[in-house]
Amino acid sequence: MINYSSIKAIIFDLDDTLVGSDDFYARALKKMHINPAGKPFLNARAAVKAQLPPGQPSGRNRLLYFKRMLDNKRDGYGLGALEMMLRYEALLQAMSKTEWKNLKRDVLFQKLSRRYRLVILTNENLRTQLKKLQAIDPKEKYFERVFTSEEVGEEKPSAKGF
Repeated sequence: MINYSSIKAIIFDLDDTLVGSDDFYARALKKMHINPAGKPFLNARAAVKAQLPPGQPSGRNRLLYFKRMLDNKRDGYGLGALEMMLRYEALLQAMSKTEWKNLKRDVLFQKLSRRYRLVILTNENLRTQLKKLQAIDPKEKYFERVFTSEEVGEEKPSAKGF
């Protein structure tokens, strides 16, 4: 039996736990007229991942994918990728905010944050995760700390993050 009074903190994952992830990523790309299952995106993603060590958190960075897509088209040197990333992040933020509100997560996290220290340990790059957190907890009321695989250098389930 769990002694709940001895629990001091709760660690949450962000993606597909607190907010959508794979579905949001795909929907955001589609709104940008990028097919997440299409060759240009998949080839760019594969090329980025092939350049990095296996499990390297930077292999999830969509900015790198967007830049590679433009490189493959010989379409500028990267500012277009930055514009793409800003639009992508705005779409993720909007989806995260809407889902958080619709699921009434504020009520739950207000209660939890009064009793426990709440921490996020998540894969992905820090900027993308902070953008989503900015949408769901803009006043930083709920989560005491956030750790990403990018900061830790290894993805979950590596013990290094924990």
